[in-house]
Amino acid sequence: MYPGPPPVPTLTRGIYSSKHNSIKARQFGSNNDFNLLIENSSNVNTILVGQRGSSNSTVVDITEDSDNNSLRLLQKGSDNTINIGKSEKKTPILNPSPGPGPTITGGIYSSKNNSIRARQFGSNNNIESSITDGSDRNTIRFNQRGSDNETDVTIEYVSNANTVGISQAGFNNYAGVNIQYDSNANSVAFSQSGTFNGADAYIQDGSNRNTVGISQGGYNNYAEANIDESNRNAVGISQVGSDNNSDIYINDSNRNTVVVSQAGSDNYTNVDIEYVSNENTVTFFQAGSDNESEISLMMSSMNSVNVLQMGTENSSGVTISNGNLNSVNVMQSGM
Repeated sequence: MYPGPPPVPTLTRGIYSSKHNSIKARQFGSNNDFNLLIENSSNVNTILVGQRGSSNSTVVDITEDSDNNSLRLLQKGSDNTINIGKSEKKTPILNPSPGPGPTITGGIYSSKNNSIRARQFGSNNNIESSITDGSDRNTIRFNQRGSDNETDVTIEYVSNANTVGISQAGFNNYAGVNIQYDSNANSVAFSQSGTFNGADAYIQDGSNRNTVGISQGGYNNYAEANIDESNRNAVGISQVGSDNNSDIYINDSNRNTVVVSQAGSDNYTNVDIEYVSNENTVTFFQAGSDNESEISLMMSSMNSVNVLQMGTENSSGVTISNGNLNSVNVMQSGM
């Protein structure tokens, strides 16, 4: 009889109804797991986790009124994953499903004023985070360096005034945020440098007064913003380089503000405002050559769209269908 595979090295930690504790954990090698549960009014705890190698996993959940905790997570290697807030309250996180590589998993559930910072260096790494069920004023900072990395953040179910920062450097990286189900006044900032990177933001289901900023430097990058049934949100997209694309979709939403700035050549920007979306303000600024912008207004009224293109061989298109009292201004300057 042949012996089975060796067990995966696992460190399991839990803090229950406890305060002012400190946990430090380090793992070296591959296929390691670190699982942490902070629950039931456990406050002001400090956790430091470091993993070096490949196919490692860290799972962290903060639940049930556990506030003012501080977490610092670091992974170096390939195929690592960080998940924050993806497992639900009743999920037994002490037995996470195996992943293809290093993973950090954690969640914030009905908890406030927590601080989480996670860093990954290498390729094929993943971070997932969820702030849910009335979790307010939490701060999350994610930093990834390398290629083919991904970060996904969800803020949902009346979670307000949270701050999320995502920084990626390299190529073929992706970052996405979804703000939904009556979550208001959250702030999210993306920063990507390199090539073939993508970022998208969704604000939907009655989520209002949120702010999202996307900054991309390089070429062949893509940014997308979707606002659906949500009001008074602000989205800013800045792209510096060539062959970049941005798309904005506003549906059944009012009084939102979107600003897109592109500097370089062969860039493209598109905005669709449709299905009873009123009093929104959209501004495009393109500097360079061979840039293109398109604006479509459908069944929407009293919107303001401003386009400024500076350079040569730029183009702009406008379509208005079944809408009233909209204002579209296009200015082109160049030879």
